[in-house]
Amino acid sequence: MRVIEGSAFSASATSRITYADGVPTESLEEARLAAWYGRFSHLSSVPTFRRHLAAAWAMWEKAQEGPEFDVVESTDWGLLCIPAIVSGTHPTVVQAHASCGQIAGYDPILGDEVSDSLTRMAELAAMSAATDIQTYSNANAEFWQTEAKREVTMIRPAWSVHPRSGPSSVSDRGLVIGRLQSWKGPETLCEALRLLGPRAPTVSWIGREVDWPRSNMSASAHLASRYPDVWGKRILHESPQAPDQIQQRQSRVMFNLVPSDWDVFNFTAVEAMASGRPTIVSSGAGASELIEHRVNGFVFPAGDAAGLASAIEEVRSLSQAQQLEVGQNALETIRRELDPSRSTAQRVIRYRIAIDTHANCLRPMSGWMAQACSPTAHAVPEGAFLDRLPIRMLALHAARRARKRLSRSS
Repeated sequence: MRVIEGSAFSASATSRITYADGVPTESLEEARLAAWYGRFSHLSSVPTFRRHLAAAWAMWEKAQEGPEFDVVESTDWGLLCIPAIVSGTHPTVVQAHASCGQIAGYDPILGDEVSDSLTRMAELAAMSAATDIQTYSNANAEFWQTEAKREVTMIRPAWSVHPRSGPSSVSDRGLVIGRLQSWKGPETLCEALRLLGPRAPTVSWIGREVDWPRSNMSASAHLASRYPDVWGKRILHESPQAPDQIQQRQSRVMFNLVPSDWDVFNFTAVEAMASGRPTIVSSGAGASELIEHRVNGFVFPAGDAAGLASAIEEVRSLSQAQQLEVGQNALETIRRELDPSRSTAQRVIRYRIAIDTHANCLRPMSGWMAQACSPTAHAVPEGAFLDRLPIRMLALHAARRARKRLSRSS
C-alpha cells in the first residue's frame, strides 16, 4: 500500500514521508506541482480548475502511474481521481468525500463561475467512468446515483473508539467544531439563539474562518454585522485547537452541535457522539443518519432555526442522568456502526468487485473530456485568452482591482 497526499493548495517544500502502521504517506512537492501547473497553460483563464488538474497529474506522476498496484483509490475532491481514470490502466475506486463541484454549490467564489462549471462537467465524466464509487452516507450515494446514473456504494467510515475518563464537571454551554463558513450553518445558529432570546445558551465555535460568499467580508465580519445581538455575545468564535484539546472540550459541554446546511458526512459529529455528550445534528449532514432522535442524539431540519432552537431547549430540559444516557447511546452507536473491522470487510469486497469489473469491462474516460482534462503537447502563452477581451473591459477591471488592493492595505 502506498499513500500520496496533497492537492492544488497543499504541497510541501520538499518530499516528505511519514509512516502509520508501516504504511508510507508521501507528500506532493511544490516544485512538482509548479511544473505541472505550467503544462496546463491553456487553462490560464480558469486558474482554479487548472491548479486542481495540475495537482492531480503531479500526484499521478509521483505514483509512477501505480504500475504494481491492483487498485487505485482517490477522493472526488480536487479532481484527484481523473488521471487514473483517463489512463484506464487500473481499477479506480473513487471515495466521494465532497467534490469541488458540490462545495461550489454551497460556497460559490465570485469569479470562479466558469471554473466551477468545468469542474462539475469533469467530475460527472469521471464519476461515470470510474470502476467503483463509494461514499459515507446514503444521502450522498443518492446524489451521485442521480447525477452519474450508476450504482454508488455506501460504506461507513472506520472509527476506533478510545476509552475516555468521564468529565469532572459539565458546563451549560454548547460547542461547534468546524470551519466558519456559510454552509456550515452559522446563520441558522444565530437565528436560533435570537429566537431563544434570554434563554439562549452560550455556544463556542472553534475553527478557522473563510470569506463569506460573494462578498469582501470575512465570515465573522458578516455575522457580526447581521447578528450584532448574537455574534460575539452568545456565539464566541475561537481559533483551531489541537485534537486532544477538542476532545476535552467536547466531553465537558452540555451539548455538541453540527448545524451544517449540508455535509457529505461530517466527522466532527462522530467525534461529538463518541465524547459521550448529547449531540444535535442538522439533517443536512450525512452523519445525522446515525442518530435516532431523542435516543442517541437530536436531529433538526437543515436550515430550520426554529427546529434548532427547539432541539437546544429539549437537551437543556433533560436531567443530568438523561443527558448521560443519550450520550452513552451515541457512543455505543459509533462503536457499532463505525467498527473498523466491519468497514474493512466491506471495502475488501468492493475492491475485489472493482478488479473483476475492470478486467471484464474497460470504461476509461476518453474523448473530448479526457483531452480537456489532460496537459497539452504545446504550451499556450499565459493569459492568451485576454486578447479575446475588449481593452476597455481590461482597463476597467485593472482599475477596480487596484482600488480593492489599496483599500485592503489601508
